[in-house]
Amino acid sequence: MPLIPRPRFLADLHLPPLAQPPLCLRYIMWALAATLCPDLAGYADIFYQRTRQYLQNDEMTVRKQRKKRHGANETVGALIIYERGPRSMLDLSRVVRN
Repeated sequence: MPLIPRPRFLADLHLPPLAQPPLCLRYIMWALAATLCPDLAGYADIFYQRTRQYLQNDEMTVRKQRKKRHGANETVGALIIYERGPRSMLDLSRVVRN
């Protein structure tokens, strides 16, 4: 069972910029896709690092505006799949808390 429905995600990429999925979610999806393709395997870590960077910036913005974003929770859910380690348990607790 996919975490994020592929047709819906691809359709959302064609929406106006403010309605598109957040950058952190796009980068983690690209990182997960890069792990499946041998030609792009070298890019997976780059996409992962950018995901972390954009997620941190997104969380800081959300704290200032005092609102929650569904896209950030989806991103952390995908990070749990990508990481599969002790850090993923910390991310899991953050998703459950939000």
